[in-house]
Amino acid sequence: LGDVYKRQVSSICYAYLKAHYNNNSMSDAAASAIIPIASISRSNLHFRRELDVLLKTIDLELNDLLCVDEVPLSRIHDNNKLSLILTDHNKLSSVLSPFSSCVIEIVDHHVDSNQYSWVTGMLRDIAFDSITSKALVGSTCTLIAEKYFQLNNCDSALSAELSLIHI
Repeated sequence: LGDVYKRQVSSICYAYLKAHYNNNSMSDAAASAIIPIASISRSNLHFRRELDVLLKTIDLELNDLLCVDEVPLSRIHDNNKLSLILTDHNKLSSVLSPFSSCVIEIVDHHVDSNQYSWVTGMLRDIAFDSITSKALVGSTCTLIAEKYFQLNNCDSALSAELSLIHI
């Protein structure tokens, strides 16, 4: 499946996970909106047929997605309210590079671009072995599933069973 499909699935799933976790662990005053944004323009989204088919299986449409050209990122940034989590790539596109200082987390399985040096530790989850030049997982979705298991105290046996079902 295409990169856009995997990127959108990982973005949607991680936004759900973060929103669910934040809503359960933060006061209403401290909570913030976590919104998955398609890193593709609305005009190009209709070319992503695989994503359209997937969304329809869960009663969603391409029009339900919010695309990068539909969000006033500059205004949000100017109000010091923008934080970005990168999923399924660890470098912003050139169009979004003016917002690089807003990157607060990375979840990815591609070679580390060594951008955003302030994003460290558990907030920099890049599953790529630079010695062997190979990804440690097949998809960022795997990393997000692992985070789900950790947050929900799933044991490793259950995680292994679900991983096998996914394969």
